[in-house]
Amino acid sequence: MHLLVDSSTRMMGRVLIDWREMTALLVQLEESLPREVGDAQRMHAEAKQAVEKARENVKQIEDDARRQAERMVADADNRAKVLVSEHDVSRRAEEYNAERRREADDYARFVTDKADAEAIDLRRAADEYSEATRRSADEYALTLLSHLKAVVTRAQTSVDDGLAQMKQR
Repeated sequence: MHLLVDSSTRMMGRVLIDWREMTALLVQLEESLPREVGDAQRMHAEAKQAVEKARENVKQIEDDARRQAERMVADADNRAKVLVSEHDVSRRAEEYNAERRREADDYARFVTDKADAEAIDLRRAADEYSEATRRSADEYALTLLSHLKAVVTRAQTSVDDGLAQMKQR
C-alpha cells in the first residue's frame, strides 16, 4: 500500500490513488488474514493432540503400575501359600504378604499421583500455549485491521479532496 501511495499522483497536498489497485491490495490483505487464523487454529489443535497424548501416557503408566502391583501381590500370595506349613511360618507369611500389598498399593498410588500431576502440568502448558497463540493471532489481526482502516481513511479523504477540487474547476 505504501508503494501505491508513493507512486500515486500528488495534488495540493493530497494523493490520488488508483481505486482498482487499492481494491486489489485490500483483497490480498483480506485473504492473508484467514491464513493467520488457520495457523492459530492448527497450533491449538496440535496443543490438544499433545494433551491427548499425555492422557494416553498417563493411562499407560497407570495400567503398567496396576499390573506390576498385581504381580507383586500375586508373588506375595504365592510365597505366603508356600510358607503356610506351620503356625509361625504362616504368621510370618501373612505379615510378609501384607507388607508386599502395602508396598504395591503405595507404589501404584505414587505412580498414579505422579502421572496425574504430569497430566495436569501438560494440560496447563497446552492451555497456556493455545491461549497465547490465540492472543497473538488476535493482536496481529487487530494491528492489520487498524492499519488498513487508516490507509482506507486516507484514501477516502484523498478521493473526497480530489472530487472537491474537480467540482471547483
